[in-house]
Amino acid sequence: LQVSWIGFVYFSFKILIPNLKTNFESRMIPAGILFLLICVGIDVFSQRGMFEIARLSGLGVSGFLFFLTLILANKFVKMKEKLRTWNRVLETAIRNRTQELSSSLEEIRSLKEHQDGDYFLITLLFQPFLSKSLKTDFARIDVHRKQFKSFQFKNRSYEIGGDIVLNEQVLISGVPYQVLINADAMGKSLQGASGALIFCSIVKSFLQTQDYEFRNPENWLFLLHSNLQAVFESFDGSMLVSGILSLYQIETGDLFFINCEHPPIILSRNGKTSYVLETAILRKIGFPDSNEKVTIEYYKLLPEDTILYGSDGREDLYMQDPLCSSRKLKFSVPDLFFELVQYSIPEPKDL
Repeated sequence: LQVSWIGFVYFSFKILIPNLKTNFESRMIPAGILFLLICVGIDVFSQRGMFEIARLSGLGVSGFLFFLTLILANKFVKMKEKLRTWNRVLETAIRNRTQELSSSLEEIRSLKEHQDGDYFLITLLFQPFLSKSLKTDFARIDVHRKQFKSFQFKNRSYEIGGDIVLNEQVLISGVPYQVLINADAMGKSLQGASGALIFCSIVKSFLQTQDYEFRNPENWLFLLHSNLQAVFESFDGSMLVSGILSLYQIETGDLFFINCEHPPIILSRNGKTSYVLETAILRKIGFPDSNEKVTIEYYKLLPEDTILYGSDGREDLYMQDPLCSSRKLKFSVPDLFFELVQYSIPEPKDL
């Protein structure tokens, strides 16, 4: 038993002594062992009759446990200090991250304000091209616009996009015609609005050309399409416009039109709805190297007839995404608009 104690003490001190200066635990464990050995040694000498004293082995064990408790207490103190240090590091990191996020948010807000300012300037340029509804003794023409992009500027709501609706009047050989144009420039928001602005500028400029004798609606539409095609073709296909260019003689009901890859005109007659028949559909305005023959369509409208123009946005159906409440899914349903007006035609804003 004594030999085993000697071996235990030897190896314990051999492991602990090199770390006495740097490690608190290395000092406490030898101290506890030494205290325990002293108490045990005193009990051994007392048992051999060298002197009489109360047994100290229990006290030695308690002392040894006390030194171990000091080690645990020191561990807790260090752990608490380490946690406090980490908390300070985390607080600093969170504070820096919050500052970065605030700075980024402020930058985004500034960019958004500049973007909305640019959008607002585009809407100002569009003001001269916003046609109004018209009501005469022979016909009523309703104009409704709903652009893709909505934004706010100076606490007021605006819209911007590539949808074009024009209702203007022109004299052809002295006869008044209504210029009815529904078109859609390629691209969303700013790109589409830029194309629409160019388109409207060309049409407005063409409307100012001087009338002359022997001019006819077919020739007028052909020249308008040629002017538009010449300008948009210079973009090399990066800006295309679908649309219906038409002339309508209100008093006689004569309708001349060109369809450039646009959703067809819908006709409502005697409670029945159908598409206006077309013999040819041209490519979109601006399609490069387009040498196709321009076909002018003609249709005779009768009293009480109703015709509807609309861009391809009328075919879009937006539904709530079941996986994300803040997102909507877009579906293209070509016959959706036709089905909505098949039995009765509501006000354009209700569509």
